[in-house]
Amino acid sequence: LGRDISPPEPVGEVLKLNQEMPSGRNSDPGIVDLDDLADRGSDRGSAGRNSNPGVVDLDDLADRGSAGGGSLMGSGNVDLDLLGENPARFLHNLASGENGQDILLGGEQALSAVVDMVVEKIRGMVEFLSITEGADWMEVNGSMSRLLAPAFGGEVWPPLTINSSAVDNAAFNKFIEALLEATKAPLPLGEDTLAAACNSLHEEVKGRPRTKDPRVDKYYMFIRNRAIAPPPANIGQGSRDVSDLAVDDALSVLSEELEAHLMEPDEMGAQAGTKVLEDVGDLNVSTFDLLELEEDLKTEAVAAWAAFLTKAKTTEAAGELIYAALFESAPSIQSLFTSPRAVQGLRFIMGLQSFIGAIDKPPQLKLLVEALAFGHLNLEVTAPRVFIFRDAILDLFQTELGAAFTDSAMKGWHNLLNYIGGAIIFVKNHYADRIKLLADSWQLANNKDDAAALAATQAEAEEEEEEEEEKKDDDDDGRQKTRWEKMKEWGRQRSGGFGVGSGSSELLGLEGSGSSEKESGEEQEGKIMIGGADVPTTYTAMFEFNATVMGFGKHRWLWEVNNSFDDMVRNVGNSGRLQEECEVLALRISKITSVAELNLAQYRSVMLAALRQMLPKTWDPRHETAWNWLWENVQRIITDVIQKPGPWEVALQQLLGGMSEDAKEQILLDVYTRVFQMAPQAQDFFKQSNTRLMFIAGRVLEMTSELFADPWGMTELISAIGLRHVGYGIPTELVAPFVSCWMEVVSSYANGEGDELACEAFRWSLSLIAKILVRVITEGSTIVMKAINANSAVGIRKAVACAPRAERAMWVLRIQVGTQQISPLSWAIESGSLEAAKVMIEDLFTIRADREKYYYGNDALFTTHTDIVERLCADALQLLPTLLDGLIWRSKRSVNGARRVNFYVKWLIVNQEGNLSGALKALAESHDVKIISHPVIVLMSDTLWAGVVRRQFIVSKLGFLFSLTVFMLCQAILPKTGNSDEEGIRWAIFVGRLLNYTFSLPRLVLFHVSRSQRAFQAGNTVKVGRFTIPKYLQDADAKMGIMLLTLLVGMCALEPMFFCVAELSTNGPMEDCDDASATLPYYTLFSMGAMVLHWLLLIDLSVFSTKLAAFVLVCKHVLNEVGKFLVAMIFILVTFSCAIASLRHDTLEFSTVPKCACCLFAVTVGLYEGDYRELTHQPALLTPVLLFVTVSVILLINLLIAQLNCSYDYVYADMLGFARLNRADIIVDTMTSCPPNRWKRFVASLRFEQLLEFDEGDVGLPGGIQIREPASQNPISHDIIQRFGGSSSPEMQWPQDDEIEADRYSRIKNLIAQINKKAQTGKSRGGDSSSVGSSGDKNRSSHDVSGYSGAGGGSSVDSATSNVS
Repeated sequence: LGRDISPPEPVGEVLKLNQEMPSGRNSDPGIVDLDDLADRGSDRGSAGRNSNPGVVDLDDLADRGSAGGGSLMGSGNVDLDLLGENPARFLHNLASGENGQDILLGGEQALSAVVDMVVEKIRGMVEFLSITEGADWMEVNGSMSRLLAPAFGGEVWPPLTINSSAVDNAAFNKFIEALLEATKAPLPLGEDTLAAACNSLHEEVKGRPRTKDPRVDKYYMFIRNRAIAPPPANIGQGSRDVSDLAVDDALSVLSEELEAHLMEPDEMGAQAGTKVLEDVGDLNVSTFDLLELEEDLKTEAVAAWAAFLTKAKTTEAAGELIYAALFESAPSIQSLFTSPRAVQGLRFIMGLQSFIGAIDKPPQLKLLVEALAFGHLNLEVTAPRVFIFRDAILDLFQTELGAAFTDSAMKGWHNLLNYIGGAIIFVKNHYADRIKLLADSWQLANNKDDAAALAATQAEAEEEEEEEEEKKDDDDDGRQKTRWEKMKEWGRQRSGGFGVGSGSSELLGLEGSGSSEKESGEEQEGKIMIGGADVPTTYTAMFEFNATVMGFGKHRWLWEVNNSFDDMVRNVGNSGRLQEECEVLALRISKITSVAELNLAQYRSVMLAALRQMLPKTWDPRHETAWNWLWENVQRIITDVIQKPGPWEVALQQLLGGMSEDAKEQILLDVYTRVFQMAPQAQDFFKQSNTRLMFIAGRVLEMTSELFADPWGMTELISAIGLRHVGYGIPTELVAPFVSCWMEVVSSYANGEGDELACEAFRWSLSLIAKILVRVITEGSTIVMKAINANSAVGIRKAVACAPRAERAMWVLRIQVGTQQISPLSWAIESGSLEAAKVMIEDLFTIRADREKYYYGNDALFTTHTDIVERLCADALQLLPTLLDGLIWRSKRSVNGARRVNFYVKWLIVNQEGNLSGALKALAESHDVKIISHPVIVLMSDTLWAGVVRRQFIVSKLGFLFSLTVFMLCQAILPKTGNSDEEGIRWAIFVGRLLNYTFSLPRLVLFHVSRSQRAFQAGNTVKVGRFTIPKYLQDADAKMGIMLLTLLVGMCALEPMFFCVAELSTNGPMEDCDDASATLPYYTLFSMGAMVLHWLLLIDLSVFSTKLAAFVLVCKHVLNEVGKFLVAMIFILVTFSCAIASLRHDTLEFSTVPKCACCLFAVTVGLYEGDYRELTHQPALLTPVLLFVTVSVILLINLLIAQLNCSYDYVYADMLGFARLNRADIIVDTMTSCPPNRWKRFVASLRFEQLLEFDEGDVGLPGGIQIREPASQNPISHDIIQRFGGSSSPEMQWPQDDEIEADRYSRIKNLIAQINKKAQTGKSRGGDSSSVGSSGDKNRSSHDVSGYSGAGGGSSVDSATSNVS
């Protein structure tokens, strides 16, 4: 309030009437919210329009007060005209007792009102006359506020009922006595006496206020007794800043009773005062204790479960059996299970597996059952339904196992299932409403869209109200305003324009116009602009806002808690997960703040204030109780742990640092020895070498210490490791023995002083790692991952068939656990489960449609795995055709001999950043001619070639063509003309050669130097002997380029015109001078080689024609066969030449080895001019010559022809593929130098954002290129798109595929087998079941369960037979 200087703040002030309203009005105590002064002025209506009990319609009061002239001045009513134009005067009258009414104020207004009344009372007391003379009342008011503020534990005051009795009671008189005594005590000099006395009556201990006089505490108690419960929803705007401690007195008993809510739910249930149900039969629903079974029952139950799993052979089959048995026995409960059959069956198996695995560990079993119970809060679980489930499971075991399901096993399972069912009912009766309230309110508080919509609605309402007020003002112009109207106008001016969720600007110490510097309508993340002020619209933004305003923004730990708070709220029903989150949070807080500086109550204050402001219309005392209940437990867990990480970290580091390498190695060996002894099945999963296993164990040892040093990074790393273990298919049952063995071995080696603390730290750290690991594995073990581990195509189809249609693609692309994720598709490729990966790719690229939307996984795949094509090229090339086929849609209809074809190639051309995708480069490097000839790749490469590369390629070759033209003129054409001796011709030759040396040669040097530099910088090099060369030189064109560069350098060094430069001034340029005669022959050889290389490099231009390029590539390919022929021919030539030369004869042509080889080769190719008859007189010479001709001409040449024919046949089938590979290489090479602007224009011209039509009027999907192909090219008779009728809800599953439907025959076969089993076991069971079974039958018959039939053999056969039908 504004003391006596300014009017009080109207926002949040509430007037409360002590007595009931007159008959016909609200029956609850009336409440007047002064916010309505600004909001409801124009809403005149009848007395009955206010439907909210406990709230008085201010307009009615205004009308009656103004018209009746005080007619409301009765018992329990407030004469609002008494407020007048200065409401502060009303408080003066209230303190002096002139008014008998009650007023309800909250927050700072309540504190200020009480302070004003106390100070006003003191100013009129005779005992203080000597002190109050000349007193600094502003300082006194401030000191009195600091003295009375801790009345509610330092928190913001709740709504209080304030009247004159606040300064007229025994507690106040004692308070005045204490204050008067304090004024007589020694006080600091220079301060106001009364203010100093107020300051001396309290102090701060560990950051919390504490009084020094019990009489002040009694006055605090009196003030607290004036507090009421949190106000109704319709006055939430003015009381959103009230702290949770406002109702501490009202909730203290309840808070104590709920202290052990999660860890001891049985005790809490007994203390909470909730309704306790009587046990139903042998089902305990009144308590939740530990399940203690006899040893033989536990052993037999575990053995029966193992036998059942063995009998079923696979986990999926076992889940199918349980699912079928349950729903056959009780069709009425099928509506409770909304998950698909495969998913629900797997959940049954995983749940029962965890329970039977913990049956010998009652505390662990209790936690598991408790988590299950919290997960079933939204289901109507009753005792009859529990009996149905129990008996169905027992009947199934009896049917499948027969005599192996002993009486002890049945009794053990009977008790276990009763325990689970009773726990679910118990938890639902005690916690369901509270957990649901937390979940609903948290979801609403974090729904940004709803908050924004709510604020927009509020703004529209305010605009409409302003318009109505303006209209009313025009109508009432000239009429004098009543005091009530003046009051409403004043309240509207003071309210600051805040809407829903804003809180009072004055209450927070801010002015409503403080954000006027920002533009109107500005919108920020988590905030909106209403009335010129930033209003947070999300919980996070509201929390930050409140923490800053309340002065807690400097505490880093506060933000750390807020980062983890979402996980805590979402897992409040899972005590194990909540414990894990709180322990990790405590570990993180310990690294950023000291225990002395930590005050967890601060977070509660800010949290509750933020929630109240986010939920102004729904917040009520139930929310206060629920959120206090949650935070008390979070605070308890954090408090238990927060002081331990520091000493633990030091002790553990000393223990591990003091171990020698030999000791560590022995520990690791002992761990594996104990693990394999305790859990022999673990040996099946540790398949690596011993060195690898030692490395893994060593990392485990290091991680226990690293968790204390870096809890943020280590929790992320552990989650990532857990997701990889999902892919490995590691059962979580092995984690517990692994951890136990570690603790046992480390404890045996830790015998030194202080090692006990280190062992405790090691045990806690390893247990936390195990919790995170098990949770991640459990959450990540989806049915898709299980099918991948089995590499089952049918399993994948069944798994994805269970997915909602809007989430189907992400089921195979992402499994998210916390901040970590794993891709099932990527894992299938990495682990070699290619059958499963193929099915997933086919499913992703199947276009499905309902009436509203097309569903196609193209975008989902390429945005999740931008490098999918590169991955497949490297690891699973055989899957690429499946992926590329999925990118094509062909219409089954043809028009005028042509059909529509859509190629969805967007992500093959551009990546997420808008640059060229790496798909074409990966395909070119794969050198697969089949893949590169796929229609999708052909379209993509032709599009790139025609749109960007062709023009750029031509421009890049212009310089080379110019060099070749000049080189031909000056080396082969002009020097050979008849008038080459003319001086003009010689000058032209000289200029042309200068151009070659100054243009072509530097261009080649620059190109190869820059390419080599980039290659060495990037590490793209290769070893050739002892030398390291750039990898690009392995390309044939690059090799020829280097050779041409070398020859041009040699030509420049041997240029004869340079040697004849002395004759230049007299005879002009010439090359036949004496100085050049020695180098001219070598120069001509270099020139010939350079000419050949120039033309060979020109072969690249064949890329403009695919067929011509294919022919060139065929020629290159068959040259390999010619090379092999030449090697064989040389060998034969040398052999026969040496042999013939060793003869003694007089034929000169065969006299030496070189001459002999030349003649024999001439004979082979038909160039020898002699006749064999010339050698008839020398039989010894003629014989080897004829033999050589037989081998070379008849054998080798014909063999060469055959090889060329076969090679051509092989290459011809794929010659277009080879040509396209060559073009792809050129495209990739050219695109590296493409200007960005040209690329952007090209991508824009493709219009990938445009929706492509499937048929006329049927607008489909974007991201593709549509062409028309001849109807006979790829005939198709069915619609590629799978279209479905029925509901179009994204949450619905797609109807099952035919392949999955075909699997029903195997289920029929299994049902027939069950019929036979039941027929055989029914006779043996009859009515002679065990005592447990009898009790089950008794319970079964004693409860009226709809749709349930007995367990007799005949009825079972009938049921199964009807299902088969």
